[in-house]
Amino acid sequence: MTTTVLRHALAACLCLIPLALHAAQPPRDLDATRLLPERVPGPGLQSPPPQSADPFSEELSRLIEEGKARENAPELALTLLNAFELRHRLPGLAPLAQFLQRHATSRRADPRVQELASWLLARVERSRGRLARADAELKRLGFVDDFWVIGPFDNEGKGGCALPLPPESEIDLAAEYTGKSRKVRWQRLPLEAPALGRIDLDRVLTPEQEVLSYAFTEIDTQIDQAVLISLSASGAFQLFIDGQRVFQDEGYHPSGFEQARLLVN
Repeated sequence: MTTTVLRHALAACLCLIPLALHAAQPPRDLDATRLLPERVPGPGLQSPPPQSADPFSEELSRLIEEGKARENAPELALTLLNAFELRHRLPGLAPLAQFLQRHATSRRADPRVQELASWLLARVERSRGRLARADAELKRLGFVDDFWVIGPFDNEGKGGCALPLPPESEIDLAAEYTGKSRKVRWQRLPLEAPALGRIDLDRVLTPEQEVLSYAFTEIDTQIDQAVLISLSASGAFQLFIDGQRVFQDEGYHPSGFEQARLLVN
Protein backbone atom coordinates (compact mmCIF):
# COMPACT_ATOMS: atom_id res chain seq x y z
CA MET A 1 0.00 0.00 0.00
CA THR A 2 2.88 2.36 0.74
CA THR A 3 4.42 1.59 -2.66
CA THR A 4 1.20 2.59 -4.44
CA VAL A 5 1.10 5.96 -2.69
CA LEU A 6 4.72 6.67 -3.54
CA ARG A 7 4.16 5.78 -7.17
CA HIS A 8 1.27 8.23 -7.43
CA ALA A 9 3.34 10.99 -5.85
CA LEU A 10 6.23 10.31 -8.23
CA ALA A 11 3.90 10.46 -11.25
CA ALA A 12 2.59 13.86 -10.12
CA CYS A 13 6.13 15.24 -9.86
CA LEU A 14 7.06 13.99 -13.33
CA CYS A 15 4.02 15.71 -14.82
CA LEU A 16 4.78 19.03 -13.15
CA ILE A 17 8.47 19.24 -14.00
CA PRO A 18 8.05 19.81 -17.80
CA LEU A 19 5.40 22.45 -17.14
CA ALA A 20 7.70 24.33 -14.78
CA LEU A 21 10.57 24.22 -17.27
CA HIS A 22 8.37 25.47 -20.09
CA ALA A 23 7.05 28.39 -18.03
CA ALA A 24 10.59 29.43 -17.09
CA GLN A 25 11.68 29.87 -20.74
CA PRO A 26 10.96 33.51 -21.85
CA PRO A 27 10.32 34.52 -25.49
CA ARG A 28 13.54 35.28 -27.38
CA ASP A 29 12.58 38.88 -28.17
CA LEU A 30 12.05 39.88 -24.56
CA ASP A 31 14.52 40.65 -21.87
CA ALA A 32 14.40 37.85 -19.37
CA THR A 33 15.29 40.22 -16.55
CA ARG A 34 12.02 42.08 -17.14
CA LEU A 35 10.01 38.90 -16.69
CA LEU A 36 11.48 38.30 -13.25
CA PRO A 37 11.60 41.70 -11.52
CA GLU A 38 13.17 41.95 -8.11
CA ARG A 39 10.49 41.65 -5.43
CA VAL A 40 10.68 44.32 -2.79
CA PRO A 41 8.40 43.68 0.20
CA GLY A 42 5.80 46.44 0.41
CA PRO A 43 4.14 47.73 3.54
CA GLY A 44 1.47 45.02 3.34
CA LEU A 45 3.86 42.14 2.62
CA GLN A 46 5.88 40.34 5.24
CA SER A 47 8.31 37.47 5.02
CA PRO A 48 6.85 34.22 6.35
CA PRO A 49 8.08 33.34 9.85
CA PRO A 50 10.63 30.54 10.05
CA GLN A 51 9.13 27.14 10.74
CA SER A 52 9.64 25.99 14.31
CA ALA A 53 10.59 22.44 15.27
CA ASP A 54 7.82 20.00 16.12
CA PRO A 55 7.09 20.51 19.85
CA PHE A 56 6.10 16.88 20.42
CA SER A 57 9.33 15.60 18.90
CA GLU A 58 11.21 18.06 21.09
CA GLU A 59 9.36 16.77 24.14
CA LEU A 60 10.23 13.18 23.23
CA SER A 61 13.89 14.21 22.91
CA ARG A 62 13.71 15.74 26.37
CA LEU A 63 12.17 12.57 27.80
CA ILE A 64 14.84 10.44 26.12
CA GLU A 65 17.52 12.43 27.95
CA GLU A 66 15.50 12.19 31.15
CA GLY A 67 15.34 8.43 30.69
CA LYS A 68 19.12 8.23 30.53
CA ALA A 69 19.36 9.97 33.90
CA ARG A 70 16.71 7.69 35.42
CA GLU A 71 17.86 4.46 33.81
CA ASN A 72 18.21 2.49 37.04
CA ALA A 73 15.53 4.33 39.06
CA PRO A 74 11.84 3.42 39.56
CA GLU A 75 10.94 6.95 38.40
CA LEU A 76 11.84 5.84 34.89
CA ALA A 77 8.33 4.35 34.70
CA LEU A 78 6.83 7.85 34.71
CA THR A 79 9.19 8.93 31.94
CA LEU A 80 8.18 5.93 29.82
CA LEU A 81 4.47 6.60 30.33
CA ASN A 82 4.85 10.29 29.46
CA ALA A 83 6.71 9.39 26.29
CA PHE A 84 4.08 6.80 25.36
CA GLU A 85 1.33 9.42 25.68
CA LEU A 86 2.95 11.34 22.79
CA ARG A 87 2.37 8.49 20.32
CA HIS A 88 -0.66 10.03 18.58
CA ARG A 89 1.05 13.40 18.12
CA LEU A 90 4.47 12.40 16.86
CA PRO A 91 5.23 12.60 13.11
CA GLY A 92 6.65 9.07 13.32
CA LEU A 93 6.82 6.27 15.88
CA ALA A 94 10.32 4.95 15.16
CA PRO A 95 12.11 7.18 17.73
CA LEU A 96 9.57 6.24 20.41
CA ALA A 97 9.94 2.53 19.62
CA GLN A 98 13.74 2.81 19.83
CA PHE A 99 13.47 4.58 23.19
CA LEU A 100 11.20 1.89 24.63
CA GLN A 101 13.32 -0.89 23.13
CA ARG A 102 16.41 0.47 24.86
CA HIS A 103 14.81 0.32 28.30
CA ALA A 104 13.01 -2.97 27.65
CA THR A 105 16.39 -4.63 27.13
CA SER A 106 18.47 -2.58 29.57
CA ARG A 107 20.29 -4.58 32.24
CA ARG A 108 20.32 -1.57 34.53
CA ALA A 109 16.56 -0.95 34.57
CA ASP A 110 14.36 -2.02 37.45
CA PRO A 111 12.69 -5.34 36.45
CA ARG A 112 9.17 -3.93 36.81
CA VAL A 113 10.08 -0.86 34.75
CA GLN A 114 11.69 -3.13 32.17
CA GLU A 115 8.43 -5.09 31.88
CA LEU A 116 6.46 -1.86 31.51
CA ALA A 117 8.77 -0.78 28.69
CA SER A 118 8.19 -4.11 26.92
CA TRP A 119 4.43 -3.79 27.22
CA LEU A 120 4.43 -0.22 25.92
CA LEU A 121 6.75 -1.28 23.11
CA ALA A 122 4.32 -4.03 22.11
CA ARG A 123 1.53 -1.46 21.86
CA VAL A 124 3.65 0.88 19.75
CA GLU A 125 4.78 -1.93 17.43
CA ARG A 126 1.18 -3.01 17.02
CA SER A 127 0.28 0.55 16.00
CA ARG A 128 3.09 0.44 13.42
CA GLY A 129 1.67 -2.77 11.97
CA ARG A 130 4.59 -4.85 13.20
CA LEU A 131 2.45 -7.56 14.74
CA ALA A 132 5.19 -10.19 14.90
CA ARG A 133 7.42 -7.92 16.98
CA ALA A 134 4.48 -6.98 19.22
CA ASP A 135 3.65 -10.64 19.78
CA ALA A 136 7.29 -11.40 20.58
CA GLU A 137 7.29 -8.76 23.34
CA LEU A 138 4.04 -10.11 24.80
CA LYS A 139 5.35 -13.67 24.73
CA ARG A 140 8.48 -12.59 26.56
CA LEU A 141 6.27 -11.06 29.28
CA GLY A 142 4.48 -14.38 29.76
CA PHE A 143 0.87 -13.27 29.30
CA VAL A 144 -1.75 -15.98 29.69
CA ASP A 145 -4.23 -15.91 26.81
CA ASP A 146 -6.09 -19.23 27.15
CA PHE A 147 -9.26 -18.70 29.19
CA TRP A 148 -12.77 -19.99 29.71
CA VAL A 149 -15.29 -17.34 30.75
CA ILE A 150 -18.77 -17.44 32.25
CA GLY A 151 -21.35 -14.80 33.08
CA PRO A 152 -22.55 -12.25 33.46
CA PHE A 153 -23.87 -12.53 37.01
CA ASP A 154 -25.70 -9.79 38.88
CA ASN A 155 -23.58 -7.06 40.49
CA GLU A 156 -26.20 -4.39 41.13
CA GLY A 157 -24.97 -1.89 43.69
CA LYS A 158 -21.43 -3.37 43.40
CA GLY A 159 -22.36 -6.04 45.91
CA GLY A 160 -21.93 -9.13 43.78
CA CYS A 161 -18.34 -9.81 44.82
CA ALA A 162 -19.46 -10.30 48.41
CA LEU A 163 -21.76 -13.18 47.47
CA PRO A 164 -20.30 -16.67 46.95
CA LEU A 165 -21.22 -18.04 43.52
CA PRO A 166 -20.83 -21.61 42.17
CA PRO A 167 -17.74 -20.96 39.96
CA GLU A 168 -15.78 -20.12 43.11
CA SER A 169 -16.28 -23.56 44.64
CA GLU A 170 -16.31 -25.82 41.56
CA ILE A 171 -15.02 -25.80 38.02
CA ASP A 172 -17.43 -27.76 35.86
CA LEU A 173 -17.09 -26.58 32.29
CA ALA A 174 -20.32 -28.38 31.36
CA ALA A 175 -22.39 -26.78 34.15
CA GLU A 176 -25.14 -24.23 33.69
CA TYR A 177 -25.96 -21.51 36.22
CA THR A 178 -28.48 -18.70 36.66
CA GLY A 179 -26.94 -15.46 35.44
CA LYS A 180 -28.15 -11.87 35.59
CA SER A 181 -30.78 -12.22 32.88
CA ARG A 182 -30.56 -15.82 31.64
CA LYS A 183 -28.89 -19.17 32.09
CA VAL A 184 -25.15 -19.00 31.50
CA ARG A 185 -22.52 -21.59 30.62
CA TRP A 186 -18.74 -21.64 30.35
CA GLN A 187 -17.42 -20.68 26.93
CA ARG A 188 -13.92 -20.75 25.50
CA LEU A 189 -12.55 -17.32 24.89
CA PRO A 190 -12.11 -16.83 21.12
CA LEU A 191 -8.50 -17.03 20.01
CA GLU A 192 -8.65 -13.56 18.48
CA ALA A 193 -10.06 -11.96 21.63
CA PRO A 194 -6.93 -11.48 23.78
CA ALA A 195 -4.98 -8.43 22.66
CA LEU A 196 -1.92 -6.93 24.33
CA GLY A 197 -2.44 -9.18 27.33
CA ARG A 198 -5.99 -7.95 27.95
CA ILE A 199 -9.28 -9.83 27.94
CA ASP A 200 -12.24 -7.72 26.85
CA LEU A 201 -15.18 -9.47 28.48
CA ASP A 202 -17.60 -6.98 26.91
CA ARG A 203 -16.91 -8.63 23.56
CA VAL A 204 -18.13 -12.04 24.64
CA LEU A 205 -20.59 -11.39 27.49
CA THR A 206 -23.80 -9.32 27.63
CA PRO A 207 -25.28 -7.36 29.32
CA GLU A 208 -22.26 -5.37 30.47
CA GLN A 209 -23.69 -3.01 33.11
CA GLU A 210 -23.75 -3.87 36.84
CA VAL A 211 -22.49 -7.39 36.26
CA LEU A 212 -19.58 -9.63 37.20
CA SER A 213 -18.00 -12.54 35.38
CA TYR A 214 -15.43 -15.30 35.89
CA ALA A 215 -12.39 -16.22 33.83
CA PHE A 216 -10.73 -19.62 34.31
CA THR A 217 -7.38 -20.96 33.17
CA GLU A 218 -4.94 -23.72 34.09
CA ILE A 219 -1.21 -23.18 34.50
CA ASP A 220 1.09 -26.22 34.60
CA THR A 221 4.46 -25.38 36.13
CA GLN A 222 5.62 -29.03 35.85
CA ILE A 223 7.62 -28.72 39.06
CA ASP A 224 6.68 -27.57 42.55
CA GLN A 225 7.74 -23.95 42.71
CA ALA A 226 6.61 -20.45 43.64
CA VAL A 227 5.03 -18.44 40.83
CA LEU A 228 4.91 -14.66 40.52
CA ILE A 229 1.50 -13.55 39.21
CA SER A 230 0.78 -10.06 37.89
CA LEU A 231 -2.74 -8.96 37.09
CA SER A 232 -5.02 -5.97 36.69
CA ALA A 233 -8.67 -5.27 35.95
CA SER A 234 -11.01 -2.37 35.26
CA GLY A 235 -12.99 -2.66 38.47
CA ALA A 236 -13.03 -4.82 41.57
CA PHE A 237 -11.61 -8.32 41.19
CA GLN A 238 -10.68 -11.42 43.15
CA LEU A 239 -8.16 -14.16 42.44
CA PHE A 240 -8.81 -17.79 43.34
CA ILE A 241 -6.17 -20.53 43.12
CA ASP A 242 -7.24 -24.14 43.62
CA GLY A 243 -10.52 -22.94 45.06
CA GLN A 244 -8.92 -20.59 47.60
CA ARG A 245 -9.21 -16.81 47.37
CA VAL A 246 -5.69 -15.43 47.54
CA PHE A 247 -6.20 -11.80 46.52
CA GLN A 248 -8.92 -9.19 46.13
CA ASP A 249 -9.12 -5.55 45.07
CA GLU A 250 -12.37 -3.80 45.90
CA GLY A 251 -11.54 -0.59 44.04
CA TYR A 252 -13.22 0.44 40.78
CA HIS A 253 -10.66 2.00 38.47
CA PRO A 254 -9.37 1.82 34.89
CA SER A 255 -7.22 -1.14 34.00
CA GLY A 256 -3.48 -0.55 34.03
CA PHE A 257 -0.29 -2.55 33.79
CA GLU A 258 0.50 -4.84 36.71
CA GLN A 259 -1.85 -3.31 39.25
CA ALA A 260 -1.21 -6.27 41.54
CA ARG A 261 1.70 -8.69 41.96
CA LEU A 262 1.79 -11.64 44.30
CA LEU A 263 3.96 -14.66 44.88
CA VAL A 264 1.99 -17.90 45.03
CA ASN A 265 3.33 -21.26 46.20
